[in-house]
Amino acid sequence: MQATLVIFSNRLQSDATAQFQLWRQTNWNTGEFLTCAMRHGVRTCMLHSARCRYFENSGLISARSLTSSQKVCSTSRPDLLAWAQAQGAYIEGCVCL
Repeated sequence: MQATLVIFSNRLQSDATAQFQLWRQTNWNTGEFLTCAMRHGVRTCMLHSARCRYFENSGLISARSLTSSQKVCSTSRPDLLAWAQAQGAYIEGCVCL
């Protein structure tokens, strides 16, 4: 059975950052997500754990929206990687993993 992918983006939801942070809290122990953006013409996704401390940084949170770059979230790493592969994305892993 495939896990559900949830996408948060300022382009999709007016309260995307709040929804993303709530998803992280709800899926703290099992969740992972991709932060996706274009870099030098290549779609690049960074894989993070829901527990990633980078997204707890109050300076970062107050400085800009956490969902200005699309977040693709799931409790299934294989499903996240399959999604990224289908998008033709280059995948990097965060040090939080």
